[in-house]
Amino acid sequence: MKKFILFGIFLITVGCLNKVDDSQVVAKVGSKSYTVNDINSRIQDLDPQLQEYFNQKENKVRLLNQIVDEEIIYQLAKKDGLQRTKDFKKTLDDLERKALINFYIQQNVDNLSEVTRVEVETFYNDNSAQFSAYESRNLSHILVESNADAKAVVTRLRKGEKFENLAQEYSIDPSKDQGGQLGWVRKEQLVPEFGEVAYSLTKRAPLSGIVQTQFGYHIILFNDSRVVPEQPLDAVYAQISEQLIVRNKQEKFQEILKNGKETLKVEKTVENL
Repeated sequence: MKKFILFGIFLITVGCLNKVDDSQVVAKVGSKSYTVNDINSRIQDLDPQLQEYFNQKENKVRLLNQIVDEEIIYQLAKKDGLQRTKDFKKTLDDLERKALINFYIQQNVDNLSEVTRVEVETFYNDNSAQFSAYESRNLSHILVESNADAKAVVTRLRKGEKFENLAQEYSIDPSKDQGGQLGWVRKEQLVPEFGEVAYSLTKRAPLSGIVQTQFGYHIILFNDSRVVPEQPLDAVYAQISEQLIVRNKQEKFQEILKNGKETLKVEKTVENL
């Protein structure tokens, strides 16, 4: 008798716990009820910027309508028994496989790749030249395949033709569409032969002769220069941190693969491809 009484109390308790507060219900589709908490939970899973979109009630209503539409399709699919079909089970297996891979990477790579302030400071100090003040130059160039073409360009430039027009006519570099403009660059970003000449040009003598590199023959135009001030640690902290996190993730991922290949037997028959 006591067992039946306890069992009855248990059922009553479970019924109370599962009961939905009608004042919180915002939609019903068949026997399924959605509450304010369900809507808010869906919103909280979004990026903070997207969450702001739902501060307005009409946007919450749009989301509710979308959820209702999803529930209708879900219940119709269940009613048709699609969850028991072979194709659905295969799709489910594929989704589970992808989710498991992503979850494993998240647990063993992403969550273990954070960096400390000490690591960021060490990188900053070890690479001080990268963050010190430097000269940046605004350059344009015309790139051609042969020395003969380069000479023809130089001749026309000396006759007073515009650099931008000749770049569009002759250059084989994508920058031709911008009249040869390369924008602001620092010397370290340039091919050595190109950089040496580009940074020797002056405002009095802004046009180079013919410069040969691995890409072809260049004529360089010096447009302007400016000094980029030193970047303090606080200004580049987030940038360095992200760079180190990416590096850590790559290293951990490669380490996992290496250990996996040592543990699991891998055979490839490339000839059958």
